Amino acid sequence: METMLHLNLPYITADMPGVGGRLRLKDEYFIVEELPLYNPVGDGRHLYVNLTKKGLLNFKSPHQERLNHH
Repeated sequence: METMLHLNLPYITADMPGVGGRLRLKDEYFIVEELPLYNPVGDGRHLYVNLTKKGLLNFKSPHQERLNHH
């Protein structure tokens, strides 16, 4: 999924030369790793999930319904 977003917004650094970057040209360039505030201790009602998704714009997963009911 190649996405180019063109917005006509003013640049805060308009008087400085640009670096020629592009935002989210490929899905592989956008990676988020959420780190827990504390390590699991093996006790309690918590579920750690390692979820990899591609081509979805928000939190939608084939397993979301099952996650919501546990």
